[in-house]
Amino acid sequence: MVSVDTLEGTIDQTLWFHYDVGNDVLYLRLIEHRQTEVHGEETPDGVFVMKSLSDDKVVGIEITNWWKRFGKGPLPDSLTQVTQSIEPWISRVAA
Repeated sequence: MVSVDTLEGTIDQTLWFHYDVGNDVLYLRLIEHRQTEVHGEETPDGVFVMKSLSDDKVVGIEITNWWKRFGKGPLPDSLTQVTQSIEPWISRVAA
């Protein structure tokens, strides 16, 4: 049996995502800011908005218990399904 611990990829060559399946944490970053030093601010809905230390620009978000909180049904079994579930979060980063 094959099991997946993480899923990682890009969307529209703009956004990088990393989903830690075992810990149910979704990381989204603008590709150009993957290595940018950041600080996080938690929003009222429990999403951590990651902002650049240099100019306070939003460069990513982190969501703990992502699938548990925002998914529907069992965890998707394909990268395409996971990508479709991530797409609504793009506007929080690439606004």
